[in-house]
Formats: sequence, structure tokens, C-alpha cells
Amino acid sequence: MAVACSLLSSVVLARALGPDQYGLYALALSVVSMLALAVHLGLPNLVIRETGRALATEEFSLMRGIRVWAAGIMLCTGILVAGGFLAWLYIYPSLAEARRSAFLAAAPLIILLAIATVSSGVLTGLRKILWGVLPNQVVRPVLLSLAVLLWILLGRPIDAVNTMQMHTVVAALTIIIGLTAIRHYSPNLHKFRIALNKKNWQSALIPLTLVVAIQLISTNTDLILLAISVQDAEIGRYRIAVSIAQIAMFGMTVGQVVLQAHAAGLHATGQHDALQKIVKEASRLGFGLVALATLILIPFGKPLLGLVFGQQFALAATPLAIILIGKLITAYVGASEVMLAMGGEEKILLWANISSLVVKVLSCVILIPLYGVEGAAAATTLSTALAAVLTAVAVKRRLHLSTTAF
Repeated sequence: MAVACSLLSSVVLARALGPDQYGLYALALSVVSMLALAVHLGLPNLVIRETGRALATEEFSLMRGIRVWAAGIMLCTGILVAGGFLAWLYIYPSLAEARRSAFLAAAPLIILLAIATVSSGVLTGLRKILWGVLPNQVVRPVLLSLAVLLWILLGRPIDAVNTMQMHTVVAALTIIIGLTAIRHYSPNLHKFRIALNKKNWQSALIPLTLVVAIQLISTNTDLILLAISVQDAEIGRYRIAVSIAQIAMFGMTVGQVVLQAHAAGLHATGQHDALQKIVKEASRLGFGLVALATLILIPFGKPLLGLVFGQQFALAATPLAIILIGKLITAYVGASEVMLAMGGEEKILLWANISSLVVKVLSCVILIPLYGVEGAAAATTLSTALAAVLTAVAVKRRLHLSTTAF
């Protein structure tokens, strides 16, 4: 369902906005997504892990404590990051007016996306997997698509700015849904005192934050460097390629969500055999579905993209094929990064992602000026494959688990 909703949103936005405005929208969304990270830091993974552990051991005082502690951190970082971004928008003189307007419209999403991500983490830690996914990955894209379609039916002109404004309203609505679900599915925590394990949480938060930061920077490096070298229309096409490749990973994404909900509890209670079984099952499911999607999209990508998104996006087929190769390698390796995070091996995960980021940045700097979007796609594939291999080896050595599909 989440995959279908994501695809629906991509199709509606791409067709409604066209390559230029969709590229501008994608650039603004990438920027605020990176800034949202500076608000929520590594809290989503920490909240998932600590909530899962507290649920397994029935330490509900700690479950309440991690929520209060996380909320306090996000309040401080949210004010600093959002305020700094708005100040930069008004001070920076050479920013193109179209981009300034799009960034300004996207600014509220810095805090909204951070809250939504942590809320999803709470629900996943409570083992409410469906509700952990539903608000952000199903409701938000569907409501945004409906809002855009309604806007068009009313005969209003549509561009990146008013689309981003609609996204802001929709994000606020989905946060309300997520918080309501948390209240409904949580134990009655008010009868427990607030217990804080600050020392352990702080020591875990730093590497987890750096891991998420590196992953997000890596995810958006290609788009931002493309903005220096190519037109917004090319960015729009590349964004479509990246989005479709991510949708092709839906099988692996499902497996990762299931693992996040159970891995911390199984690891904390020493159930190694049960953990190995669920890891293998998730890896095989993910790899099989990603392989099937790859076999369809590589030979038939161009006509399918032209049919679904419009002929102006058919040129995204080449970067899509390149990115899919890296995704296939990642799917075969399995959810090794999830296992390192849930198993308390944040520092190893951090170094693997640093290595991947260095490779991606250097590859982008070299390949984008020469090959444009195809160069960006190649850089993405190289860095993705490297991270997958490094983390899989680390899981085998540190946690004595095999994450590969076979």
C-alpha cells in the first residue's frame, strides 16, 4: 500500500508540475529533509530501540523517559535549525528568487518532518508496524495527491511553491494521526515515574545521529551537486529515477520495518536463533521482490516511465537502470544496517557510512560534470554497494548473524 501511494504521489506531482517545477519542488524538499535531520538527529532509531527494549522487559518508566528526553532535544534543535534557515533565506543575496520562494514555503516542514519521523519510531518500537508506516508513507502521499488534483480541478495555477504549501498542511494532519495512534496503543505511562538513562542515551545518540546525517547527506548529495551543473528539469527527471528505484525496494523496506520492531527485543533477551531466522526470512523476501522489479524496470523502463509520468520523463530510464544495480546488491546483502543499529554497534555503522559518503562525494564531483544525471546515478550505485558490503561483514563478525539472502 505504501509503495502504491508513493508511486501515486510521484505520478500526480510530476504530471501536474512538469520537469522544471517538479525539479524545483524536489530540490526544496531535499534541503528541508536534510535540515529535519538536524532537528531529530538520531532519535528515531534510538526511540525504536529503547521502546522495543522497554516493552520486552516491561520497564515502562524508561519508555516514558525516552519520550520526554527526545521531545526536549527536538524542541531545542527545532528552534535553532528553523530559525537559522529562515535567517539564511533573507540574508543570502544571490539565491534565485524562484528557489528562495520554494525554500520559504518548505521551511515549516523542517520541524513537521522531524516530529513525524520520531512519532513513527515510537509506533514501530511498540510493534505497531502498520501504524508506524501508515501516517507518513500512506496517508501523507495520498492526501497530497488529492490536494493537488483538487487544486487543478478548481482551475488554479499550480507550481512548486503552492504544492509545498499543500505538503505542509498535509504533514501537519498526518502528525495528528500519528500522535493519536501513539496515545491509543501505548501502555498507560502516566502511572509510571519518568526514568532517564541519559548517559547511555547520549553515548548512543551521537553515533546514531552521525549515521543518519551521513545517510541523508549521501541521499541528497547527488541532487544538490546536480543543481550546480544541470537545469531544474534534469533534476526533476533524476528525482523520478531515484523515487522509482526506492519504490522497487519496497520488499526490503517491509522486511526492515519488521526487523526494527522485533530485533532490539530479541537481541536484548538473547534469542539469537529466533533473530537469525527472522533476518534470513526478511532478506530473502526483500531480495526476491527487488530482483523481480529490476527485471521489469531495466528492459522496459523507458516506455513505462513515458506512459506513467509523461514522455518528458522517459529519459530518466538510464539513470534508473544504473541505480537499480546498486539497489539489487543492497537487497541481496539484506538489512545489515538495521541489525547494527538495533544491536548497539552504532560506531561500526558510522564508519561504514562515512566510507560510503566519501566515495559518493568524490564520485559525484568527478562524474557529474562529465556525465550529468548518469554520473550521479553511477556515484549512487558505487556508494550504495560499498555500504551494503561493509555493514554485512560487520554484522557477521560482531553479531554472528548472516544477513545475506542466501
